[in-house]
Amino acid sequence: MGTRRERLTARREVLGYTQEAFAHEVGVEPSTVGRWERGALSPQPWRRRKIATTLKVDLDQLAELLGEAVSASDAVEPARSAPGARSLDTAPMGRELLGAAAALAVGAVPPDLARWLPADPVSAAPAPRRIGQSDVAQIRELTALLWSLEQNHGGGAALDAASGALATARSLLSVAEGMPVAEHARIAVADLHCLVGWSLHDVGRHNEASRHFMAALALGSEVGEAGMVAAALYRLGRVSLHVERPDDALRAFQLGQIAAQDAGSYADLARLHVSSGWAHALKGQTRRMEDSFSRAEHELGRIDGDAPPWASAFARSGDWDGVRAMAYMVLARRPEPEFRHYAADAATIAHRIISAPTTGRPARSSVFDRIILAAGKLHVGDVDAGIAEADSALDLVASLRSVRAVDRLTDIERAARTLPRDAAGHLLARIAELRAV
Repeated sequence: MGTRRERLTARREVLGYTQEAFAHEVGVEPSTVGRWERGALSPQPWRRRKIATTLKVDLDQLAELLGEAVSASDAVEPARSAPGARSLDTAPMGRELLGAAAALAVGAVPPDLARWLPADPVSAAPAPRRIGQSDVAQIRELTALLWSLEQNHGGGAALDAASGALATARSLLSVAEGMPVAEHARIAVADLHCLVGWSLHDVGRHNEASRHFMAALALGSEVGEAGMVAAALYRLGRVSLHVERPDDALRAFQLGQIAAQDAGSYADLARLHVSSGWAHALKGQTRRMEDSFSRAEHELGRIDGDAPPWASAFARSGDWDGVRAMAYMVLARRPEPEFRHYAADAATIAHRIISAPTTGRPARSSVFDRIILAAGKLHVGDVDAGIAEADSALDLVASLRSVRAVDRLTDIERAARTLPRDAAGHLLARIAELRAV
């Protein structure tokens, strides 16, 4: 693990911050950062959210970096958990969670499952005496509409509505028990858990998000729906990617690949492989990254007409290319000269996606493409075009209710800091304003 100084300093440096730049970002003197890293001073609770955002970790991971035994989230944002359950918001994600996920993936129920699940939501509406396929169809229709809202406007736009829909849908499960519709109801509710979880992930509440993905995984496992198991594990892995825990992400994706094979889902295999490439990029493993991309491309070629609607959208909308571009941008962050060309590669892919005819790509994904294009151009010295693209990307980020989109601006920020202040100072100021909001 290393000492507190080693952990905190290493995290700052891997993101490209000098002590002075980091101090400027979080609004303190460089000497204060030095005292944090030496263990001579702990950050004030009200400042921890900004520090965690800048370091791209959650509050629990920040507490680990600071060498603290008590979770930082206890001091800032109390967790909401089920009676008797241990909240993920007071215990960092890691091998214990993945152990429970692995058990569920093979059809077993871990004895401590409750500690990983969200509290049961409470519905304001009374449950009906009986439900049928039409009720399940209504849940699925509403879920599809809310997925579209989330993907195009951000998790903050869909979270309240999705949470309310989940409360109503969960109340139907006990009614459905023993009925022919019970299994369909469980899968519909599992998809709603995925939606709520993804919305939470998008607004920066990653540990709460993981609880909902675990709930979806448990429901999918209960009815033997391997496709849902694969989808839940994919999303668990994506949370780990965002907080830059590539080993955890790879474990989740490997479990997901087994489930996807059981389901015969080439689309699930494709997105699990391409996301594994991103994880390998975080580890600097270029050969394994490209191998994962090749496997993803192979699976994409096997998707047929029987695939679900999201699968064909994934194949044609640039989603898989968007992940490739993100992986290349991750590599471009590294200080070694041999990784510098990946910034141009990332920008080339992002430009190809943006320039393609309309493909139904969600608005938020298009914003991510714009961010990569801008950062790539700035990295390779195409300053005027990079600044223009960055301003466009910032306008789009401001229109979303997405913390993830703001987090992604780190790549533009890092590139802008290498430019003269008069060239890119306004970009840094705009990014700081968006983070403050």
